[in-house]
Amino acid sequence: MLDKYRGYIEHLLQTYPKLTATKIKRKLEEKIGEETASERTYRNYVVER
Repeated sequence: MLDKYRGYIEHLLQTYPKLTATKIKRKLEEKIGEETASERTYRNYVVER
């Protein structure tokens, strides 16, 4: 579900290594202007990275 935003998410994690999944969700949704996935989905996705 979040794979199409993988590059941006990885960029955020590299730039801000302590960024939480919740903040990543907010930043991505601000950038694209729509809700993308649940916070749990983000947490699981970030843990896999």
